[in-house]
Amino acid sequence: MMNEKEKQALQRWYSQDWILAAVRKALDSEDWDTLEATVQKHALLPLGKHSQLPDYMRDDAGKPLFPTSLSPLQDMEGWQDAIEIGWAVIADKTGISMEAVQAKIRAEIDADWEVFMKSVEERKKGREKKKD
Repeated sequence: MMNEKEKQALQRWYSQDWILAAVRKALDSEDWDTLEATVQKHALLPLGKHSQLPDYMRDDAGKPLFPTSLSPLQDMEGWQDAIEIGWAVIADKTGISMEAVQAKIRAEIDADWEVFMKSVEERKKGREKKKD
């Protein structure tokens, strides 16, 4: 569970122009996979560059607030908390929620599956015609 300073630091982190610009670009192009990856992965990658972190991402002793860089491999709970905070910021700034993005991704997967299944049926019919 994150303390208030950590939550505020992440809210400020996710409010940075470069993150919001990447989210808006993916949103404008309806690139739902990239949007999700931006919030859940790309935005957190720079946290691993401890020497380059802004002061608000450090504790009173100057150490990183998130020494594991919120890597899901090292700190799954912290990563999940960060993602929730990130999506809350993104929803507030852009109006799109994690649930809406995930629904759009599911719809794309379903549509791709339908196209694939139709192509399988067409190939099957084509093979049957060649037999005749």
